[in-house]
Amino acid sequence: MTSFGMVNRFTLLALILMQFCIGTASAQTSVSVTLESMEARDDSITVLVHMGTGSDSLSVPVSAFEILLDIPEGLSLVSSSVDHTLTDKTGWTTAINAQRGWVGGFSSSLDALEQEGVLITLLLLKRRNVTAGEVCIRSVRLNSGSPEVDLTTPCTRY
Repeated sequence: MTSFGMVNRFTLLALILMQFCIGTASAQTSVSVTLESMEARDDSITVLVHMGTGSDSLSVPVSAFEILLDIPEGLSLVSSSVDHTLTDKTGWTTAINAQRGWVGGFSSSLDALEQEGVLITLLLLKRRNVTAGEVCIRSVRLNSGSPEVDLTTPCTRY
């Protein structure tokens, strides 16, 4: 066998091992995401999306998120706010799709989130006849799927 063939085999083996090790490491880390009802009024509900478990730092920096909510009939997602949240940094862009119950945000890796805290605040409007219920997270995706998400408290009551 030529030395060129050996180098190619070792390179291929190294790439396979790197892929396996990286995949294994990212599967072991997870970030908790919870919903917290902050304030319920006659006509609206303010909900906080919290990321992390109370430790000071996240296991993996987060530079993008997508959240899909289950919003019951009688409630409407109308806006999001980044004021006094982790995404209240230069470089973060956030958006909602009220019809789908979708909330998302992204930044460059330079503005990635490394601390736990409130990710974003959501405002939902209620119809007059709605008295109680719950808003739930259907799914969450951070970055490109790594870290994994632990939906510790996927619902909040109002």
